[in-house]
Order: sequence, then C-alpha cells, then structure tokens
Amino acid sequence: TGYSWGVQEIIPGDLVKFKQAKTVCPGDQEGSQPQMLGAPTYEILTFEALNTGKVEILLNYRRTWEKGVAPINTNKVLVTIEAT
Repeated sequence: TGYSWGVQEIIPGDLVKFKQAKTVCPGDQEGSQPQMLGAPTYEILTFEALNTGKVEILLNYRRTWEKGVAPINTNKVLVTIEAT
C-alpha cells in the first residue's frame, strides 16, 4: 500500500530525539524486507531519551511521496521518561 508511520512532531522537542524507523516482517529477522509485495509488516520507531519528563509524540500514517495529502490516520503517544 505504501503507507508508513512517521513522526509529525515531538512536544517538547528537547526531551526525545527520533533515531530511525524499520519495517519488519513477522517471523523474520528484525529489519528484514518483505518477502512478497503486500505481505504483512510492522514498523519499529526508535527514539533516544535526552532528558527526564513527559513528551507527546504525534505520528502520521501516510505515503511519504504524496506531498500536500492529508494522512489517512494519526496517533498521539504520551511518554514519561524517568531516570533509572
């Protein structure tokens, strides 16, 4: 389908840094490519905590090459970062 999750915004931006996104096939090694076109996959978004606190991560589900087109889905993730 070409859709993938991407980071729209991190609020506040000084607590977390987006590192990378990986597409993974269930049952395959992490980061492997789909074996068939349209095969089920899931995405792993990796972030680095820069400081403690609460952060809101806004995600969009869209085709990255479609400029000016609204995402077909959005999600908001609330994260609490604590020192260990």
